[in-house]
Amino acid sequence: MENTKECLMIKNEDGTDVEICVVSPTHKMIQDANLIYNMKVASCIRDGQVSGERLLLRAEVEDYLIKTNVWSTADKLKMEELGINIRARELMLRKGGLKISEGRQIAIEMNELRNQMLQLYTKRQQLDSATIESAAENHRFNFLASKCILNKLTEKPCYKDLNDYLNKSHEIVAIEGSKKLAKMLYGLEESIKSSLFEIKWLRNAGFINEEGKYTDRSGKLTDKDGRHIDENGRYINEEGNLIDRSGNLVDPKGDFMVESKPFVDDETGVPVEFKVGD
Repeated sequence: MENTKECLMIKNEDGTDVEICVVSPTHKMIQDANLIYNMKVASCIRDGQVSGERLLLRAEVEDYLIKTNVWSTADKLKMEELGINIRARELMLRKGGLKISEGRQIAIEMNELRNQMLQLYTKRQQLDSATIESAAENHRFNFLASKCILNKLTEKPCYKDLNDYLNKSHEIVAIEGSKKLAKMLYGLEESIKSSLFEIKWLRNAGFINEEGKYTDRSGKLTDKDGRHIDENGRYINEEGNLIDRSGNLVDPKGDFMVESKPFVDDETGVPVEFKVGD
């Protein structure tokens, strides 16, 4: 990864300000961190052999999930089906030759399918944090944090070693520094989302603004179905007036804005005066 350095001012537990810098790990740090990872994996396996109890390896998780009925064969097939449908829509968008409105609908369907896939994958991943590899990855990250969180004044690590970092990991410097390092190493969720093909297509076609909100091609806010909305997500007409889903004018409370006429008596036709509603 490219060499990166970000500094931030943090108010310590005692009320004093401390400025730290978080740097991206060097090649040597990454090599050492990989060694730390491998040693942790070996240690977990070895300890498990001695005690008879250990965390699962990732390769063992799927069998365990199926055995306990947390993840079924049907779930696996559904995941594959969603992946195929997403790929099919991406191919349609890449080929083009469609109406721009059709392309918009395909891109939105593609994103909704991906969200379904993510929800299913979350179910699949619920035991991942309890695997040997996950424990080793956390150990690896902690090692890098102990090396990459620096005191800006001295330009030296804030921690003597990994154990020193672990002992102080509850402190604000470690918390904020590790957050910054995680963003550096793994990227932000929003940046990952914005890199999805369908999101890039919608943005380039003028159907999503820089804030990630749906728009029409003139830049006016819409919902995913293309209906115009205001900043609060309320439906509006071309004049900017509030409406309901059917296009009826409403007030800010959602009540119909219509001219009321009196009811009439069935026999005499005389207007019957009474208060409507309330």
